Amino acid sequence: PACLFVVSSDFCHWGRRFNYRPIDERYAQICDGIEALDRRAMEFIANQDAAGFHAYQKETRNTICGQNPILLLLHTLPLLSSPHSLVWVRYAQSSKVASREDSS
Repeated sequence: PACLFVVSSDFCHWGRRFNYRPIDERYAQICDGIEALDRRAMEFIANQDAAGFHAYQKETRNTICGQNPILLLLHTLPLLSSPHSLVWVRYAQSSKVASREDSS
């Protein structure tokens, strides 16, 4: 039997209304720093590293609203007896943050 798990989540909610506005000075655009922050999380997920993802969340406090279902998936995958893989379908931001007054 084959199983397909589909997990969908928003990642970083950035802006004053989310009480989350970290700025990574290594990036010229705020939106690029947000993407880098998200892609760091995506790397832990792709590597099926539940402990790494949990530590990342504690460190960054990234406002990933699906973090608990993602952790559930990451803890469940090692229990499967058949080979499995994770595939990213798409990454997008709801808007490209350009200033501290924007939100995404």
